Amino acid sequence: MPELNTVRRVSKTPPRLRAHFLGLDFGLKRIGVAVGNAERRTAQALSTVAARDGVPNWRQLEKQVERWLPTLLVVGLPVNMNGGEGDIAKRARRFGREVGGRFGLEVVFVDERLSTRAADELLRTAATAGGKPRNPQRAPSVQKLAKKRDSVAAELIVLTYLADPNAHA
Repeated sequence: MPELNTVRRVSKTPPRLRAHFLGLDFGLKRIGVAVGNAERRTAQALSTVAARDGVPNWRQLEKQVERWLPTLLVVGLPVNMNGGEGDIAKRARRFGREVGGRFGLEVVFVDERLSTRAADELLRTAATAGGKPRNPQRAPSVQKLAKKRDSVAAELIVLTYLADPNAHA
């Protein structure tokens, strides 16, 4: 079994020609993961990685890196509404440095103010038609929505980066 801090690249495509990157929405219990494609300017929510007090399940994260072979990691930075960085933003920066170092990838931080709230709104809109639940008997559990919310927030972080790749936090 390879060490966790090494990722084998199996693609023969030079890294500068691959356009995939991963978006990460840092959280203390879950880290949302999305994939982005710079050439197509698209993003897609993928999954969540379990975390314990902000420390991710490194094996789960490694599987995403091995699958997508990103050339860049885009990490959401949860800054305060006044633009300042509180404890959670500092932890997100520490996480970004650690994940970048572990996988040998460049990390870009993106201001993700209100991304979780926007993800909640998107999920709520998708689950309803005309303001009414599409199927109340099959409504997703709170846990399923939370997991989906984190990956959708990661997708929004990727879209923010795609909208202005030079606006780093």
